[in-house]
Amino acid sequence: MCIIRSSVLPARTISYFLLAFEIVDVDHDNKINHEDLKTSYTDSEDNVIRTMMKMA
Repeated sequence: MCIIRSSVLPARTISYFLLAFEIVDVDHDNKINHEDLKTSYTDSEDNVIRTMMKMA
C-alpha cells in the first residue's frame, strides 16, 4: 500500500480516504478500474461508471 503524506490533510482524513479506496478496489491491485466500480456500485448504470472512469 502506498503511504500518503500531506501537510494539507490531517492523518485521520487520509486514513478515511485510504479505507474507502480499499473498499472500492475490489481486486486489490491498487487501481480502481471499471470492474471495481461495477462491483462496488451494483445498482448504477454502466454508462455512469464509464463517465466516472473518463473523468478520472
